[in-house]
Amino acid sequence: MEIDLVGRGMAVVVSSLGQEAERERTALEALLRRQISGLIVACASADQAYLAPWQNRTPMVFVDRPPKGISGVYVIEDDLAGARQAVTHLASHGHRRVAFLGHSTPITTVLRRLKGYHSAVAELGLDGRRDLICMPAPSSDECAAELVKLLEAPNAPTAVFSATTLCTMALVQALKRAGRSDIAIVGFGDFPMAEALTPPVTVLDQDPARLGRIAVERLVERIENPQAQVRRRTILPVHLIPRGSGELPPRDVN
Repeated sequence: MEIDLVGRGMAVVVSSLGQEAERERTALEALLRRQISGLIVACASADQAYLAPWQNRTPMVFVDRPPKGISGVYVIEDDLAGARQAVTHLASHGHRRVAFLGHSTPITTVLRRLKGYHSAVAELGLDGRRDLICMPAPSSDECAAELVKLLEAPNAPTAVFSATTLCTMALVQALKRAGRSDIAIVGFGDFPMAEALTPPVTVLDQDPARLGRIAVERLVERIENPQAQVRRRTILPVHLIPRGSGELPPRDVN
């Protein structure tokens, strides 16, 4: 996004919050008081109603997840279809017990991916037990601890759909420490080193560069033509990259 904006002759101010929701309001309000031309926001908090006073004064585009508490222009990935694609892919390789690994923070992306998981499990007639859904606190240690408990339970899953890159990286590390190379994995979102792992990790690629380009286009449209009608919702497809981890057969087949 920064390269696209600079290429259009705009100065860019970046504020990185990670997933620290409590800092979002303070950081964005500070930026808006500087009379910026526009704002691209990847929301960390659950509610953006605090942005209402600036909504009609400063063009805003939201990425990765829609805003809550206000209406706005947003560009997101197709979380529902992506989750269904991941579960369907694992089922096509013989898996009937597919776990969902997300986290407990009420982020809309994870909730949409969970909804897509439920949809695919029901449609394909897979094991739909509640204990196959693992939603620990959003930290790598919590993800790893919950996963170990899940894999040691009776009728443990033979495959895992991981809803975030944080969860996927924690999952890979936990399986390595446990000496488990038999669990199939599909992760939502690509990450560095995914191809270099053994086996390489099958992922749903979100194409963040494309998402950024479209977000910049929407923002520039709003800045240059404030009264023009702008497409409010853009949902981009994700595509599955099979690398090996998502193609492992269930261990009980072997």
